[in-house]
Amino acid sequence: ESVRMRVSGEHPQRRRRSVPRIMSKSPPKPPSSAPRRASTHRSHLHSAPVPSSEARSSTQMPSLEERLDETLASKLSGGTSVGSAGRSGNHMNTAAFVMFAPDKSSSRADAVALDRWVSKSFQQFVQTSGSLGVEDTVEQLVPILTTGLHEIIRQVAFHCFERAIVLEKVWRTYVELFERALSEARHAVRRHRQHEHKIQSAIERTKCDIEELKLKQPAQLQKLSETLAGKFRQRNGELDEHLVLLRRENAALVAGMSEQSSDVNAWFPRFHRYKDTKIRNDLAVASPLSPTTLTPESGIAADFKRILTALPPDRRRRVGFF
Repeated sequence: ESVRMRVSGEHPQRRRRSVPRIMSKSPPKPPSSAPRRASTHRSHLHSAPVPSSEARSSTQMPSLEERLDETLASKLSGGTSVGSAGRSGNHMNTAAFVMFAPDKSSSRADAVALDRWVSKSFQQFVQTSGSLGVEDTVEQLVPILTTGLHEIIRQVAFHCFERAIVLEKVWRTYVELFERALSEARHAVRRHRQHEHKIQSAIERTKCDIEELKLKQPAQLQKLSETLAGKFRQRNGELDEHLVLLRRENAALVAGMSEQSSDVNAWFPRFHRYKDTKIRNDLAVASPLSPTTLTPESGIAADFKRILTALPPDRRRRVGFF
């Protein structure tokens, strides 16, 4: 439809079309005289006006189809033309441009000249491209592909107008698919760069933290060492004082025990032989007896009486026997 509207002289606003919508329409009926139609309107295939990038919103990225038409329009407005048999003396540096004479019908010589120009343009691109990225490669290949396709459509339109329309549809569909693939690739690259930027930022922060720790580490170690040494000295002093007190208490207890042992030995020299016998249990339940007088002899007699009274009769007789 785009080729038909260009050939008829109309200037439609460029818009993207999906593949099902394009293929659902039947090709328009050609006029009665195809040679007359092609010779009258074939110049519009290369000179159709295209909306410029300034007309679009600044925030909207131009599609690849619009870029192709803009590139073609810029080449048509500023490039030099070469006929099928002639040659221009001014050659373009980046991509040579060829526009066939609009007042002649297409011939085999036009196809040969187009093939020669496309091959030469591709050779120049290979020699000058080097290691280019996706963006630069597309920017340099767009003028060559656009010019070649439009010239092929112009040549086909002279012989079969419907065939030119079909070729235009195939070209637009391919451009749309390529644009989607390129958009996905750009999105993947942008996402990868954002992820890489986050990782790089995290690495930089980690490096800064490491450097800061390296600067603070000696002072922190010195401060920690002094704190631990002070606490150790304080705790050591407290333990030393407690140890001195315990030694004093131990010495007092040992002295008291020695005094009690000497007293027991003085009163009962063989006390260690019968202190743990069953008589100890009998004496534990026996109540002490009160002495009749306050004299020591009366107290000793009361204790002896208590011991003898707590003994069973048979053991009491043994004590009396001994």
